[in-house]
Amino acid sequence: MMKKLLILTFILLLQFTHAMTLTPSKTVYSTNDAIKITFNDMTGLNQDWIAIYPETSNNDWKNVMRWNWTDDRVSGSVTFSSLPAGNYEARAFYNNSYTMELSQKFSVTQEGAVKAVQIETRKEVYDEDERIQVVVGNMLGDPKDWVGIYPKGTNNDWENVQRWNWTGGHKATIMAFDGLKAGEYEARAFFKNSYKVEAKYSFNVGESNNGFIDEVRQHCSLENETIATMLCSNEPNIAYAIQNKEEVFHGIIYDFLRIDLNNNTVQSIETNQRLELQYPKESLNLIKLEDTPIYLYKKTSNGADTNIQWLFQYQGKTILSFYSNDRDKLLYDIHTTIGGKNLVLSYLNEYSDPFGRFTDTYNISNPNVATLIDREINPLR
Repeated sequence: MMKKLLILTFILLLQFTHAMTLTPSKTVYSTNDAIKITFNDMTGLNQDWIAIYPETSNNDWKNVMRWNWTDDRVSGSVTFSSLPAGNYEARAFYNNSYTMELSQKFSVTQEGAVKAVQIETRKEVYDEDERIQVVVGNMLGDPKDWVGIYPKGTNNDWENVQRWNWTGGHKATIMAFDGLKAGEYEARAFFKNSYKVEAKYSFNVGESNNGFIDEVRQHCSLENETIATMLCSNEPNIAYAIQNKEEVFHGIIYDFLRIDLNNNTVQSIETNQRLELQYPKESLNLIKLEDTPIYLYKKTSNGADTNIQWLFQYQGKTILSFYSNDRDKLLYDIHTTIGGKNLVLSYLNEYSDPFGRFTDTYNISNPNVATLIDREINPLR
């Protein structure tokens, strides 16, 4: 009996000698910081736990902001995800109880100026089963930021999600989702795998592209009038168009579309984006080539130099690309010969070797492939 009393006394003395400690890694965190709490001299029982509470709250479970088991460890650390700005306490508990053994205060301050999250769809109305593009900006850049598409009027529960995806850790990006059935929807942005919506944008699915297709038909089937952003192709009942949506979160976004006037369908071939704080002035042109279904898709960007990208395309596929600027490969003539079987490009090299006037001839009798068959060089010096 005396031996047991001595052992018990020794254990009690150890407990008083080695008092528990609980230490936040900082006294002040930012809203982007993870919260690390180091502990020493816990009991080592498998249901010891540490939690974070608002500073003035009681120990009820409903007030817990973050928590974790100590996993049978006497000493170690636990790390919690970031918290909103405010004053908090880290609190230690033994054996799954709500009797607080120790607490330590810390605070969280707002990280910089908060920019409102921006979200919108590329179009306000989509056809059924048409791919849906969502543009988001001012996200946190966390790998688990995500965007979901919900029926309008529903809550944020997972069961209501129609389409979703992670943002890939990007603060600003364009996301594509499979099409939906007719109805009213919202694209919603969320931080860090949460269900707290940061921003949302309404759009509809169900109305057709009839108005846009009628406009294309007026230009092409009735008037055969190719303009800078609409090309009346030599392919029967096919047209191409560029739709611009400028200055979306300091950038340019546009769709390159293929319109089938026979089936009344619109296909997005390419979506281009510039998400930059300052974007160069950019213009787009569609140019029709004579006697061939190949067309020219010209993109011009004005920075320090004027840069032009010439894309020769057939049925939405680039078969030949050509870059020029104020100093190099200044393209001054484009035409077809032999009834559209050959494509001739004439350009000038003034500032880089080899210097001269070049004339390249490509065989395009098979419009899927452009094959260089001749190059003529007239030196300048």
